[in-house]
Amino acid sequence: MRAGGSLVVASHLRGRHPLRRLVEDGLDHLTRRLGWRSNFDPGLIVGRPGLRLVVERRLPPFGLVTLLRLERQGEEPSP
Repeated sequence: MRAGGSLVVASHLRGRHPLRRLVEDGLDHLTRRLGWRSNFDPGLIVGRPGLRLVVERRLPPFGLVTLLRLERQGEEPSP
């Protein structure tokens, strides 16, 4: 991804509220059978060096899917 480029992710991400995390962790063994992960930690994406979180928004219905938009920081390498 080029400097200034954007990465957009729309997925179910692990909640921040302790009760929600408890429920998601409890459902993980069932959701993995469907090929999903109910406890995917957003810190695996958001905490990456060189990426800046621009947008984080829960999407309807129920806010089960989160939209993230990240922007790559830094300079473009010389050719």
